[in-house]
Amino acid sequence: MKSMRKIFLRKKKSIKLVISIAAIYFFIFSFITGSTYAWFTANASIDTNIFIVDVGTESAWTDGEVNFHGQNQYYFEYELGDGEKTEPIKRDIFIGAKKDDVIGKVEVWDNDDKLYIKYIIEEEDVKIGKAWLYAGLEKPEGGPGQAYTTDDESYDRPGVKEHTFKLYDVSGTYIGDIGVEDTIYIAGKLDVYDNR
Repeated sequence: MKSMRKIFLRKKKSIKLVISIAAIYFFIFSFITGSTYAWFTANASIDTNIFIVDVGTESAWTDGEVNFHGQNQYYFEYELGDGEKTEPIKRDIFIGAKKDDVIGKVEVWDNDDKLYIKYIIEEEDVKIGKAWLYAGLEKPEGGPGQAYTTDDESYDRPGVKEHTFKLYDVSGTYIGDIGVEDTIYIAGKLDVYDNR
């Protein structure tokens, strides 16, 4: 009976050891692959081994004249020369289907060779988590995956109040080569941290 108990206790210790090693392995694996990193980049904090994560992200949209894919996806038109840095063209940035929760502005202006599109969050407890931009010579189509580019024009640095996209070309055409009669279609989407 004593030997059975010793075997049982050894197996119990072995199981605890295996579980501990597995837990350490999964923690290291998640840290290496970025899973744990995501906790820390999402405004997470550690307080006595408890993760407190700010997951208050919401989608925000730039306002415009034309709804192109239902819900909150709007675009507006811009022609070169319409805006200047001191007097840019402005549109609202809003949260919600009714467009009544305005959290900031998008400002657009250009010079001879660049188009500037600046997102500015005016609400005190709201910050940009991620921002996308569509700026093209063709009207945007489809949902966010198609309309909002996530490669060179994407922006991913949580917790900022503003960001300016500086574009040298639109739809493969340099800004300096676009005629004043050409229309640039602009649409934007943001993921924001809303702590109001």
